[in-house]
Amino acid sequence: ADYALWDDGGWRLTVRQVQLARDVGALDQLPFLLNRMAMDTVWNGDFPAATSLIAEADAVREATGSCLAPYPAMMLASFRGRQTEAAPLIQATIEEATAGGQGAAVTWAHWVAAVLCNGLGHYDQALAAARQASQHRHPHISVWALPELIEAATRTGSTHMTGDALDLLAETTQAGGSDLGLGIEARARALLSEGQAAERHYREAIGRLSRTRHRPELARAHLLYGEWLRRQRRRGEAREQLRTAHGMLDAIGMEAFAARARRELRATGENAPKHTVATMVELTAQEAQIARLAREGSRIRRSPPGCFCPRARSSTTWARSSPSSASARAASCAASCRPARTPSRCANPAATSHPHWPLQRIRPRPGQHNDDVAEPLATNRTHTTRSMRQPAATTAKLSRRVS
Repeated sequence: ADYALWDDGGWRLTVRQVQLARDVGALDQLPFLLNRMAMDTVWNGDFPAATSLIAEADAVREATGSCLAPYPAMMLASFRGRQTEAAPLIQATIEEATAGGQGAAVTWAHWVAAVLCNGLGHYDQALAAARQASQHRHPHISVWALPELIEAATRTGSTHMTGDALDLLAETTQAGGSDLGLGIEARARALLSEGQAAERHYREAIGRLSRTRHRPELARAHLLYGEWLRRQRRRGEAREQLRTAHGMLDAIGMEAFAARARRELRATGENAPKHTVATMVELTAQEAQIARLAREGSRIRRSPPGCFCPRARSSTTWARSSPSSASARAASCAASCRPARTPSRCANPAATSHPHWPLQRIRPRPGQHNDDVAEPLATNRTHTTRSMRQPAATTAKLSRRVS
């Protein structure tokens, strides 16, 4: 219901459910919950965290044999604007879901295809995909396709198709009454308005969306407002909005929409700096997961043989994913892979009897391989005497006083 009414507060419940499933080892529920959390994260504009969650969900699915449509992977690739990644996922999902009678997956694929095509400027294709998604009448996915349909229709001159779409959109946004929904509605109304009415709706959309967590939607509002201002020959004001849009879209990683903002800026006589991917390190999904855990202040431990904990097993990629924090630890499996006293959190409790469990990662010496520096975690350090910890200068001073 929260999705259908544009309520962006449901993510808090999802976060609690994911943590609970991790703690109790509910692997049958975890893939679905991780998928939902990843989708929320994509919509909030945190693509690295979404990549990490997708990797974790894939690892759980592989271990349990569960099968789910790649909802968050399609969404992430489309929001990024990477056609070579998104198109095969979308096409395969439409074919397989249609054959299997999974209408929600088909609707989802058409919706993210519309987002992808609007970002790329392929408005005819975006309009066709959005029409497919909106016609399925899925409780919430079809509603999300309506703003994409309105944007594509106004760009292709097919405004006769927008009246019913705006009415359907307003039914849900007005019922929900959230800043997200009302901001999306105001942005759609601005596209269909002229003069001062359009400007009023754009400003309302930006004001409302700035109070939400959905940075991609706010960035797109700035982009549409800047495009409108440029067409009104208000180049100075257009540059301001387009700069804001480009900066946000580039920081989020929405490459297609950022390129669209760059083109609009050039049309105003200003050249925006192009994002150079060559200067960035492209992390794998597993490495991004480790980096996220480090950012959260976790500790990494190596999982014992036979113990399912994908986050712990990926600890060896730590140095590559976060060189500046190589000395930090991540305890991502502390809640799911305990020693024998809490066997319920480990898929294979017998594995805790491994002679080298638990292990602690330490900094390797020059020329030493990472795999050679694992040592048993010390369980009793109380045998160290006070005198052993005294600096040499302090010990000499005490000796002189005694003599």
